[in-house]
Amino acid sequence: MKTPTSYRTILFGDSLHTALRAENRLQSENRLKYGEYYYKHYLTDSGIVITQEFLSIDEIDFVCRQENGKLYTSESMKNAIKAGHDKIGIKEFHFHSLRHTHATILASHISNPAIVQKRLGHSDIETTMKYYIFDVELGDQNAVNIYEEFA
Repeated sequence: MKTPTSYRTILFGDSLHTALRAENRLQSENRLKYGEYYYKHYLTDSGIVITQEFLSIDEIDFVCRQENGKLYTSESMKNAIKAGHDKIGIKEFHFHSLRHTHATILASHISNPAIVQKRLGHSDIETTMKYYIFDVELGDQNAVNIYEEFA
């Protein structure tokens, strides 16, 4: 179940901005290429409607789309990820693992877990600490290194 903090604005850097703009350009090219056959997405009272028809309400946009505009299904994402991790030799990887990786990298470089909590959209720090902050030993060594810089 989504909470009010599930929907938030976060900052990101130039490299992600560049990648998102490139994806947006590619989707614009695909929209022209597919014309009337490009899938459009609309948010209605009953949920998201995916159609090739034009509706008289605002179209919504997504980052992860197939070439023809359709959204990737969870199954197609799983298959793509499995092919990728098999190729590079990772035994198990789930799309959600990227969220954990993001949180762990942040936690190992930022001394304030509330920042990680805010980026993940958790309503309480307990969830962040329990499920996303893993590498306490590395954090402890970083704390020693930081202290040594000032000693």
